[in-house]
Amino acid sequence: EITGPLIVLDHHAVCDPFGSLEVRDPDAASSGVVAWRLLCRLGLTEAAMPRAVADALYTSLIEDTGWFRYQNTNREALHLASVCVERGVVPWDLSLALDESNSEASLRLLSLVLSSLERHCGGRLALLTLTEEMMQQSGATPNDVGKFVNYARGLRGVEVAGLVTHGDKSLYVSLRGKGTVDVAAVAQRFGGGGHRSAAGCTLPATKTPESRAAAQALLVAAVAQVLS
Repeated sequence: EITGPLIVLDHHAVCDPFGSLEVRDPDAASSGVVAWRLLCRLGLTEAAMPRAVADALYTSLIEDTGWFRYQNTNREALHLASVCVERGVVPWDLSLALDESNSEASLRLLSLVLSSLERHCGGRLALLTLTEEMMQQSGATPNDVGKFVNYARGLRGVEVAGLVTHGDKSLYVSLRGKGTVDVAAVAQRFGGGGHRSAAGCTLPATKTPESRAAAQALLVAAVAQVLS
């Protein structure tokens, strides 16, 4: 339970304000960078960075830069990562914990999600679908849902990828791009937000196939408009 002011440290360009105080920089590679800048202003030095802080900052960096592969990877992010390693972070240990410890159910779920692949807009849009039936069939839990959308983004010729998760009254869409298209602009049309290359939104839809198909058609149309 929150009993005091809520301070938000963020680097999303598009986000509904929800804190008592917000420190936001869309040019920062990650929220961890924003946090580190604030810690420096408060007097913490690189040499005095606690190991727990180093682990947290490094985790923020790798999650938001895709292990230093995305366009937001810059000199500041790489320098901060280097400092974190100097303060005791072991990159392989974090890799094992974050990306190399998937459950068997997660892998079985991934196979079902990948089989749902659809391509639209002349192949430039790739969509994957995640349903409750897939969760049950694979024996997966919400913790087993990984970064499945990245598999769709990795396809040759794809500029926008999406993972459409079916809910009881909505479709949650996780969007990813390769930098040529602003997927946050697509998400904004449906009340969502995020970054230029990573965003999300929710579309109203009931459980009926017709309602879900209509909602997905709206998404495809919005992406097609941005692609054009």
